[in-house]
Amino acid sequence: MKKLLLLMMAVTMVGCGLAKAKKKAQEIKCHNNLKTIEMAKDNWVAENNATDGTAVTMDDIKEMFGKGPECAAGGEYQLGAVGESPSCSIHGQHK
Repeated sequence: MKKLLLLMMAVTMVGCGLAKAKKKAQEIKCHNNLKTIEMAKDNWVAENNATDGTAVTMDDIKEMFGKGPECAAGGEYQLGAVGESPSCSIHGQHK
């Protein structure tokens, strides 16, 4: 009985560790996507001589992505205007 209890505790700890690792991996991927979005916006600004406050849409930068970035945790990206940082509805802004 003791061995069964120890085994159950070990399985629970491993499961918790995997969940934390998955959450952290999703956060890292999201922040990498935000960096990529920021670079795509910078390229678009340079190509279009855009100024601060100019609205940027996913259509404006989609050719730089292929199918477009997706948050691994299911969040939605807000690009923000020129001069603003992009953000994710789950992970916030890239720092």
